[in-house]
Amino acid sequence: MRLILFSFLIVTFTLSNAQERKSIHQIEWENHRHLKKSTDAIDVIDPNIIPLQKRLASGLSKKVFGFLPDWEYPGAMDNLRFDLLTHIAAFDFHVSPTGAISNPSGWPWTDLINEAHNNGVKVILTAVNFNGPEIHTIITNESVKNTFFTNLKNKITTYSLDGVNIDFESLNHEDRAAPINNFMAELTTYIHSNFPDAEVSFDGPAVNWSNRWDLAGLANSCDYIFIMGYAFAGSWSSKSGSTAPLLGGSINITNTVQTQYASVVNSMPEKLIIGVPYYGVKFQTATNEAHSSVVDYVSTTRFKTDKSNFENHGTLWDNETASPWYRYQDGGKWYQVWTENGQSMGEKFDLADSKSLLGVGMWALNYDGNQNDFWNQIIKHYGDGQPIPEEPGNFSVTSYSINALNIKFSESEFANGYWVYYSPDGLDFSDSTYFTSNENILTGLERNQIYFIKVRALGASGLGPQTGVLAATTNNPYQSTVLIVDGFDRQSGTENNRDYIRMHAHSFFNNGLNFSSATNEAVAQDKINLNDYEIVDWMLGDESTVDDTFSPAEQSKVKDYLENGGQFFVSGAEIGWDLARGSDADKQFYGNYLKAKYIEDAPKGENAEHYSADGIAETFFENISNIDFDDGTNGSFNVDWPDAIEGANGSHLGFKYSDVNTDNGGAGIFYSGKFGDSAKEAKLVYLAFPFETVYPEQKRDDLLSAVINFFDISTAIEKPVSQTPNNFYLLSNVPNPFNPSTKIRFHLPVPGKVKILIFNINGKLVNKSKEISFDSGLQSWQWHGKNSSGNQVASGTYFYKIVISSNTKIKKILNGKMTLIR
Repeated sequence: MRLILFSFLIVTFTLSNAQERKSIHQIEWENHRHLKKSTDAIDVIDPNIIPLQKRLASGLSKKVFGFLPDWEYPGAMDNLRFDLLTHIAAFDFHVSPTGAISNPSGWPWTDLINEAHNNGVKVILTAVNFNGPEIHTIITNESVKNTFFTNLKNKITTYSLDGVNIDFESLNHEDRAAPINNFMAELTTYIHSNFPDAEVSFDGPAVNWSNRWDLAGLANSCDYIFIMGYAFAGSWSSKSGSTAPLLGGSINITNTVQTQYASVVNSMPEKLIIGVPYYGVKFQTATNEAHSSVVDYVSTTRFKTDKSNFENHGTLWDNETASPWYRYQDGGKWYQVWTENGQSMGEKFDLADSKSLLGVGMWALNYDGNQNDFWNQIIKHYGDGQPIPEEPGNFSVTSYSINALNIKFSESEFANGYWVYYSPDGLDFSDSTYFTSNENILTGLERNQIYFIKVRALGASGLGPQTGVLAATTNNPYQSTVLIVDGFDRQSGTENNRDYIRMHAHSFFNNGLNFSSATNEAVAQDKINLNDYEIVDWMLGDESTVDDTFSPAEQSKVKDYLENGGQFFVSGAEIGWDLARGSDADKQFYGNYLKAKYIEDAPKGENAEHYSADGIAETFFENISNIDFDDGTNGSFNVDWPDAIEGANGSHLGFKYSDVNTDNGGAGIFYSGKFGDSAKEAKLVYLAFPFETVYPEQKRDDLLSAVINFFDISTAIEKPVSQTPNNFYLLSNVPNPFNPSTKIRFHLPVPGKVKILIFNINGKLVNKSKEISFDSGLQSWQWHGKNSSGNQVASGTYFYKIVISSNTKIKKILNGKMTLIR
């Protein structure tokens, strides 16, 4: 089983009951131990790595030092502003008690090192150990220490690194003064003698618990200290509050700088960097008031999702601690999230500036995703003062006419205009146009074609981050029966190019359906109405707990759509992992509206073992088999944790993982019936693996064809019998409605073997013909309204599938619908 990403933070508001806790660095390191690390690989010089280009260093007035954990690489590459950083600390190079050093996951990060060096940004090796006895051995045993120094030298040389940051935490009490200071002094001398321009730093605590640290001596023993200025609230907290309060109580960030580190600030402030959190903490609370009693600690949050939640729930400001927070009620329970925003971050930077500190830093880069709030604070305090425009939000692209698309998004702060890039294939965006407003009609397009669109705001400081890719077809709006919703926001621990809508778009188009698209945020903010579309396709990739598969607002929209008779197709690898372990409202939504029961986070709990699924016999999807999805080598991303699920509340399993018994959970469910208290019939197909990862394209098209036919979006073509076509096609059954029998008609361009399957409205197989050989031409088969046992079936709607094969290989599947009236 995967470990749940919980972060336990330090503190209390009174020194009398303060206790030392694990840091966020340690907790998140422990929770990502499943990442593949290189522990014994031989370091080989990579000739592609370039050295630091000092002349290209940014003009920042202070140091900006960001930790980049390996679980954020390579997703962070699209969001990092190298021009607004001076240091990137690659986390983590674990140090063993023998002095051996392992590499981070995915190492070497050649693209990151080169991009950083090209911008004059130093790349720092973060040496990590969180075990007190092991650290004691490393810093006091001469043989181990020398081995560590030698290995460190080799890694710096091999990868052209620019220094080392020592993140040794949970030291034995007796090691926190002279032993660690002596070790750091020896290390600094050794590194400087071998690499004169390299830097040596140490991660220091926010609070000098029991005054065991000699912080002035520590500062003198290295080039500078990175103060971990966070973890003041967490899983142990009895009251809700900020993880990095600027003020309030007896310990806070101001106290850290002015009191805990007073001996350093007063004599050598240029040896301190104050670290700030790009994460927050979420509590279930007894009331909606600030500093309420905590009922339960929920998790840490990240600014990339907190930004939109501030917009959804409103930003509150706590004057006591100078901290932003938001609250909401879910299922009668109150939840509070205490995190940072631009204002609180700016005030912490003001504190650093007022004490002439060396600079600021953050845990951790990319926790803010593609948001610009914190980058703009860096620009304001240490750059040229010209803020970067934000990524346009609430993005949608809808069909407008046979040669035009309607493009909408929210205005970006600090933007003067917007570049709109468009492409017929979603890969080559060589065409673009410039708009000055946030709602525009893109004209001059070819009729009845797919166009892929992305947008980028332009401000005085240049271009901001671009949106993900959306798509739509050029046709009259009423002809677009499908809305594709891109809800795949996750960038940590995955490979998200933000263009996987390509796979969905091409498959709908190949199946003859027109479509529009929108982001999940646009849906949540009422910028687009799901009820305007016959089918909604909600894509979630491997979106998980940190980014929310379905927020409360999104759940509300989906509920309304299904209660209004919509047809909902959703796919994602971690929907159950998120919702079934979430709030009561999450669990109810998962069971009552996604009609699923979560079994396990991978089939049989086996990570990265199962990459294929099949339709289940005697269901509507039984003829879809060998559905292969990506292991990371087929153009999308590695689906290493696909949920194992079961049907619930009237739904049925329609898909199973290949070679996995359904007792261990299946790969997808389907449902036809009512939702909530509504009297309207609606339909649902939910795949526990991302549709966009299915390959090859023809298999995706076949899978979507089956979903479309279950939804009863007609694809049958009525052609004159006199025509001599060279295609397979279906004619309407006659009579229809019928009683007691009907003739199912179809055309074969070549002789073939045919099997006909009949399903009830719930997708349950009721009858199946033997395989029958037919000549080419117009053919028919008569059904007498009976099941496989020869008993008459009830009145109602029935679906049928005509499976045509040759030499046992399926060539074509035709689908139709008929009504029996007794």
